[in-house]
This record gives sequence, structure tokens and C-alpha cells, in this order.
Amino acid sequence: MNLYWTFSFKIILLLPLIIFLSCQERKLDKKIESCVVNGVKSWERGNIEFYEFAKKIENAMMNAQLLKGKGKQDYTVLFNSIGAESTPTRQFYNEHIETFHADFPVDLFFINNLVFNQCPYEVYSKNKEENEILKRIGLLQLEAMDNGFEDIQQSQKILEEYTTSDFDKIGFRAPIIYLALLNMDRKYNSEIEKLRRRNADKVFLN
Repeated sequence: MNLYWTFSFKIILLLPLIIFLSCQERKLDKKIESCVVNGVKSWERGNIEFYEFAKKIENAMMNAQLLKGKGKQDYTVLFNSIGAESTPTRQFYNEHIETFHADFPVDLFFINNLVFNQCPYEVYSKNKEENEILKRIGLLQLEAMDNGFEDIQQSQKILEEYTTSDFDKIGFRAPIIYLALLNMDRKYNSEIEKLRRRNADKVFLN
């Protein structure tokens, strides 16, 4: 009986901390969303909706069976399929990329920097101790940008930084959705491949 009451008392003491941490996580994803939304509004075509666009990509990938669900494991499978250049993934890209470009400025530096670098840094810098996870994610995302979004393993490292509960929130999941699309673009965009070949064939004179 005493053990039961001791255990119950400890749970009661821990509840405020659990609730506090949960609230902090919710605030964190909302702060990132707010930063991205306000940043996009400052652009000349500020009527676009990044998070709605991310949801549209995700729904399309689920309809195409590239995603079985919205969890971390589902996205791990997706990134593996991009890395392996699977036929269904390539077909999805070819069928949807024009529509995606019509809906959103895909791969525009302003948007990429806002989503992957500027907003994570701004939110992190306002409370560094509580937002340590954003430092790790932000640094990995900046590295992904520097590598031209071509490294699938880098994308998977970013994915691994999220907890399962964080990843349930669109504020945290949307950059991963967008990252998957950018990874596909690097793999399957014929114009990018032509540019790679041209650069490889260039001869630089001393």
C-alpha cells in the first residue's frame, strides 16, 4: 500500500514537468510555423502557403503509395526509395513535378533558406537552452543546403533528430516533406543532370 502511494505521489509530482515539456514542444513547432508564414508574406508573392503545400505533397505521396503513413519510419522508407532511384518514386516525380512547380516556387533560395536555415536559427537563438534540438537540426539542414540537397543520407540524419511525437506535428514534419521533394528533384530532374554533365566536361585553363 505504501509503495502504491509513493508511486502515485511521484507521478503527481512529475505531471507539471511533463505538461510543461509538452507545451514547450507545441510552442516550438508553432514558433517555427509563424516564422515561415511571416517570412513568406514578406516576399513579393507572399500569398503562397508553405504548410498547405507540404500537406499537398504528403497526400499525393500517400495516394501514390510512396508513403504508407506519416511517421518517421514511413519517411525512412521514402528516402531509401529515392536513394535507390526506384521506378515508382521516379514515376511520381515525373507525374507531379509540373503541378508542384505551378503551385509553389520549388527550390527558390529565399524559401529554402527561410525553411531550413533562417527560421530554425531565429527560434533557437531566442531561447538556446530549451531549443537545443533546433540547433542540431538547423546545422544539419544548413549542411544539406550547402550540399545542394543531393545527399539522401544527410536527409535521413535530419529525420532521425525528431522524436516520434515531434514528427506528428506538421510544423516539424513539413521541412522533411519538402526535403524529400528536393531530393527527388536532384535525382530525377533531367535539366540538373544535363548541367552536371556540362560542368564535368568543362576544361579550365590556368
